[in-house]
This record gives sequence, structure tokens and C-alpha cells, in this order.
Amino acid sequence: MLAAIVALLHRQQLKLDAERRSAGLQKIPVAMLQSLFPSAKRLGAALSAGGREVLDADGQVVGYVMQTVPDAEPSSGSLQRPPVGFSGPTELLLGFNSSDKVVGARVIDSADTPEHVEMLRRSPNFLRTWNGLTRDQIATAKVDAVSGATLTSLAASESVARRFGGQQPSIRFPLPPTVAELQAALELPELSRVDWSTTEDPSAPALFNEQGQRIGRLWRTSPAGDRVLGYQGPTEAWVLLDTDGRIRRWGVGASFDNEPYVGYVRSDAYFRERFAGLTIDELASLNLEQARIEGVSGATMTSLAVAESLVAAAQQRRAWLGSRREMETSTARWWRSLREHGLAWGVIVAGVALALLRFRGRRIAIAAFRWVVILYLGFVQGAMLSQAMLFGWSRHGIPWQTAPTLALLTLAALLLPLTGGANVYCHHLCAHGAAQQLLRRVSPRRSRLAARAGWLSRLPWVVLLACATAAILQLPVSLADLEPFDAWSPQVAGGAALSIALLGLACSAVMPMAYCRYGCPTGKLLAYLRHDGRSHRWSRRDWVVLALLGLAAWRL
Repeated sequence: MLAAIVALLHRQQLKLDAERRSAGLQKIPVAMLQSLFPSAKRLGAALSAGGREVLDADGQVVGYVMQTVPDAEPSSGSLQRPPVGFSGPTELLLGFNSSDKVVGARVIDSADTPEHVEMLRRSPNFLRTWNGLTRDQIATAKVDAVSGATLTSLAASESVARRFGGQQPSIRFPLPPTVAELQAALELPELSRVDWSTTEDPSAPALFNEQGQRIGRLWRTSPAGDRVLGYQGPTEAWVLLDTDGRIRRWGVGASFDNEPYVGYVRSDAYFRERFAGLTIDELASLNLEQARIEGVSGATMTSLAVAESLVAAAQQRRAWLGSRREMETSTARWWRSLREHGLAWGVIVAGVALALLRFRGRRIAIAAFRWVVILYLGFVQGAMLSQAMLFGWSRHGIPWQTAPTLALLTLAALLLPLTGGANVYCHHLCAHGAAQQLLRRVSPRRSRLAARAGWLSRLPWVVLLACATAAILQLPVSLADLEPFDAWSPQVAGGAALSIALLGLACSAVMPMAYCRYGCPTGKLLAYLRHDGRSHRWSRRDWVVLALLGLAAWRL
């Protein structure tokens, strides 16, 4: 039933994301545009890569803006989910001037916790990271994480790299070619559809025939070739790439050059065949003079400009593909993760071993290990499970790349109670729980207050029910404020989280494990999952979960 609730929450979020994308950039307030372009008054025409022009009071283009979440929901379902931070993705807006350089970035919206998002907004450097960079430089820019909001800032920067890697819009050729134009220019009558929304290869959308079969990919020389001028201006070429990434054929698209020169290039089949069969690497390395690429008679400047734009665009695409291959190499990614997170992973594995194994000196090892959990997992990593994180991941997916330590910790916390009955997280890997364990030395073993506070044991279940209801109904409630775990990162902790943390630790000094027993909803969720001798029996808690499942189905 819990798995079904998670699936329904995820499906609900997909619908909400689709609605937001359909609204596109129209939701951006003018004040945000003016913070990037002081003379901005409104948005203008849509660009082929998903952005929009920004216009001043006279209707003149002062730049353009793009968001990190694509505007359109793809019919093929190939859209990558945006990177998730602590509990959700963060959507940024980037402004570009007429030279295609970034003038600034702003936070449009975020499903992450408000405290982490506010850290990004207040950071003096994070939103200025990309200022002055071109699109080629954005995808590989070095971004420093914001202290206290590491996961949120890393996810936001990764979304920028994904969105703008190879997706610079063209001011000179902003409109995508129509199917009819491509059929004529590429001599491709079987073409029926172009999937502009795909993120599998954003700079080369897939082409399909009427039967839905992929013909190849479309590659445009714009915007890389926009600065290569012929007799009077630039000319865009449309290239058909086959499944091996080789040029199958190409044709002339829109142009600022003069007729009949452009027409001469379009009709010269020999000139167009000179590049057929080349790969992107081969074209990028091509020396036109050594290859004896001669211009079309009567249109020398125009045709040679088109040839140069093909080479320039191939060089840009080769650089982007190389950077993407480097980022996506699984071996390199795992080695990088091991270097950055290996110590934290070792602590988690050690906690699992302490929970499952019995050996001499175990008590001493556990006592020493609690300090490691408090100091490293707690204060350094801030790696703790919470309702905000669990419900956020249910909606937006698990951030395996941006938060591998939290993902591994969650995996251990959920799987071990289901399979072996050991609650490894609460007993060995929770920094807040470890702090309460240390306080047991000063708290009385038998507390009269604890004996009289038995009714408080229901409070965590009430909080857990409130968190689940708020998540399902999308209520404007910050789940992070209902638990103390943000207090372990004081720079982002709100007053509510700090108060709960301090009160819980103070109570633990007079009542052993006070917060774990009388306040922790996450602990109760893990207790519900724990496999024991009564797991096969239907209980009142199961009725509550069934009711939540019905609520999630109704909300969908």
C-alpha cells in the first residue's frame, strides 16, 4: 500500500509538471525580467529551443530568457526528470544578451524546502556563477555548492548543465523549420514528424515517418554558424544524420543572403554531396582548402559561407558531445562519487554491520561509532531521513547522482526492516538518535515522567498522518518544520526545527530517548515497515494507510 501511495504521488507530480510546462514562461513576472534586463517590458516571440525574446517598451529585442525545465511535455515520454535536490527540483531562469552571453540567473520555482531555496537566493555568488559565459561554457562551468544547501545547489546547477548543454537558441533563426520545409530542403517526402522536445540529444531532434519509424536526426548549423556571413548575411543548413551519426544529406534552410545566390546553392547537387557520409568528428576536422571544397559558380561567397558554417557547427557539436560523454561515463562518475562520498558510504556500511553482527567488544565499538555518526553524518554531511525528503523523493524521484549518500542511507533504512527486522537507521545511523543515546547516561533509567507520558506515544503517528495528508493534498506546509533534522545544518534551519531539536534533546535528558519515543514520525514509519511476528495481521494502522491510499487515488 505504501508503494502504491508513492506511485500515485509520483504520477500526480507528473501531471502537475505537465501543467506547469504548458504555461511556459508566461508565468514569469515582469519584475523578474527587469532584474535581468532593466528596460524589459514584456516577453516576445518563442524561440525554437524553448526560450522567449525579451522586449523593451519600443518592442525591440534586448535579449532572451530560458528556463531549466523544458516548456513542452514530450509525447514520447523521453523527457528526463529534472535533478532533485534535498526534497525536490529547483527551476532557474537564465537571461542572455544579444551576444548570447548570460547576464544573470533567478530562481523561478522550487519543490525543495524553503530554507534551502532561500539560501540559493541569498548566496552572493551562486546565481552569478554563469554570468558572462556563453552556451558552450555553461555546460562545463565549475559551480561551487552553497554551504548548507549543497544538494539543492548541486541539483540546480546540474539542471542548468542539462538544459543548456548544446541548446543555445538562435536570434537570427529563431523559428524551427516546418515539416514541409524539411521535406523540400532534404528531399525527404516520407518525413511526417519532428520530435523537438526530446532530451536524448537536444541539439538533434529525431525525425519520424508516417509509420512512426525513426528516419534519422535533424541537425541545424544555427546558432554556431550564425556569425559566418556570405555576401550579405548568414545562411542556415539543415542536416540529416543517420543512425551512425553520419551525414546522410543536407539542404539549405533560411538565409539572410541574396537571391539568386541562395537558390544556386540549393540546386547544386554536387556541392551538397561533398559532405555526405562524413561523421561530426570528420567534418569538424575538415580543412576546406585542403579538401578542395570549391564554391558554387555564381554564388561563391554564399556557398563557401555555408561550408564554413557546417564546419563551425560540427566543431561546436563535437565539443558538446565530448563534454557530455565525459559527464555520463559511468566509470568516471562512480570513481568521482567514491572519492567524494566514500567515507560516508563506509560509515553507513559500518552501521549496517553493527546492526547485523555480534562480536566481542561490540559495546565499545557502538559507543565510539555514535560519535562518528553525530560529528560526520550529522554535522558534516547532514545525512538524515525526514518526511520532507521521503515525500519529496516520492514525488520527484531519487537523486542518485546529486545525493548518493542520502540515497544509500535511505536504501539501508527501508530495506533492512522489511527483510531482516533490524531498524538499522534509528539504532545506529541517525545522528539525532545517537545524541539521545549519549544523553541516556545522564537521564534516569526509570523516569516517572515517562511512565505518565505513555499517551504521547501516539503523537508521532499523528504527525506522520499529517505529513502524508499534506503531501497528498499538496498543502502549503513545510514538512521540514515538523521535524528537528534541519537543526543539524544551523545555517538553513528554521525556528521550528531548532525548537523541536532543542526541546527533544532537553526532554531526553530526563526521559530516555524522549524524541524518538514521543515525537519522531520517520521512526514510526520505519517501525511500521519492520517485519516481525505480527506483520501478517491486519491492524488499525493498515486501515489508516488504506485510507491514505484512497485519498491519493482520489487526488489523482
